[in-house]
Amino acid sequence: MCNKLSVYTILLGISLTLTGTASAEIEWKPEDAWRKNKKSKTSKYITHAEFHEKHKEYKSAIKFYKKIEKHSVNLNNKAKAIIAHGRCFEKMGREWNAYIQYKKAVDEYSNYIPFIEILNKEFSIANKYAKGKRDKFLFFSFSAYGKAIKIYDHITQAGPYAPITPEALYRSGLLSLKIKDYKEAAANFSEIISRYPGSKFVADARIDIADTLLRNAAEADGDGSLVRQAHKQLTLFFSLNKNHPRNEEAQKLLDLALTDKAKNLLYLGQFYSRPSHKRIPASKRYLRQVISDYQETDSARLAEKLLTIIETE
Repeated sequence: MCNKLSVYTILLGISLTLTGTASAEIEWKPEDAWRKNKKSKTSKYITHAEFHEKHKEYKSAIKFYKKIEKHSVNLNNKAKAIIAHGRCFEKMGREWNAYIQYKKAVDEYSNYIPFIEILNKEFSIANKYAKGKRDKFLFFSFSAYGKAIKIYDHITQAGPYAPITPEALYRSGLLSLKIKDYKEAAANFSEIISRYPGSKFVADARIDIADTLLRNAAEADGDGSLVRQAHKQLTLFFSLNKNHPRNEEAQKLLDLALTDKAKNLLYLGQFYSRPSHKRIPASKRYLRQVISDYQETDSARLAEKLLTIIETE
């Protein structure tokens, strides 16, 4: 996977270099020749748009950038106009509108724009929403966190091998965890671990996916599978990270996972000791496992008492 990722990253870099869109500013292209000597108004629109933007008259600039996008016969100019349109919105403090323009440029004109640069602009906007930014001009249902997640997710989908993508994926996971969307959070952290094994976010993702799974398990985990998955991730974390800044946090989560596993086994031991579901060999097996594997837990002490009662009957 690591080699595959490296190949894709190299290919992306080569592609951007060959197309001249890695970081260079897009230049306006002449249009008259494309129109077979018909007079084009685009050059006039460009002049007006840049004049208004230079003088911070962003609403007027946007009107002309929209005209360029509509009337230009050159895809390069259309792409540049869309990005400039977004830039004006951003300067006006209307970040969501800016994102919509950047998204359009990425989705429809990826070969004509500084692709990585525009993804970074999206990332910067998403970070503002992640910090709780509120829009003054928009009145629809997305929360600030919801907007941030939407932008982060667009980055990961549009540029899966862009340098910023692992962090965008990780930040989206953290926000999903914050709003208790455990399924989405776990999916994001899991994708970091599997798709970007060399990323600096993998160790944190293991801790956070364990946290996510344990929180989810506290609400609904009838068979203990979520706790087992959390335990597996934490075990891997400690085997690969000896001096990580979050070791103490990871240990607390591991202790919680062990406690939850013990509780689940105790429950099974109790369940199979009941007259309605009586299977004494199974009950003894689960109780003995609690006692031997989780000696320091309250569940182990309860298991000892129940096992004593069963064996004396």
